[in-house]
Amino acid sequence: MATKTGRRDETLPTVTDYITKIIENCPLSQVEIADQLGYTRPNIISMWKKGATAVPPEKIEKLAEICGADPRHAMRVLLNSYYPVLLKSIERHFGYSLSRGEQDVLQFCRDKFESRDIILTKAMECAITSSAVL
Repeated sequence: MATKTGRRDETLPTVTDYITKIIENCPLSQVEIADQLGYTRPNIISMWKKGATAVPPEKIEKLAEICGADPRHAMRVLLNSYYPVLLKSIERHFGYSLSRGEQDVLQFCRDKFESRDIILTKAMECAITSSAVL
């Protein structure tokens, strides 16, 4: 999908799909979420989920934390949805930011490979693909 600021990475969810998912999995109500984000009315959450209004970048990290999601991944999804060219530039100049889950996988591999270089083999690709939770 093309945006005013370039083409987004289609491998990431849209910000509306992402926040809908994390809010559905959140133990708090939309009223409680809105309150913790500093809003007096919970309809802002519904507006974000519908795409009727943009999620402010300064709120996405807090929303992720409240809902038990990864704030880094949330920010990446937001930037990809609203500012894909900026995200690509940030990643090109400062590197790609790993989510908590990605960091855990990498650390697990480093521990198992005992400081040897990790080379992704076809067998590893198959194992990861077959065990991936979508």
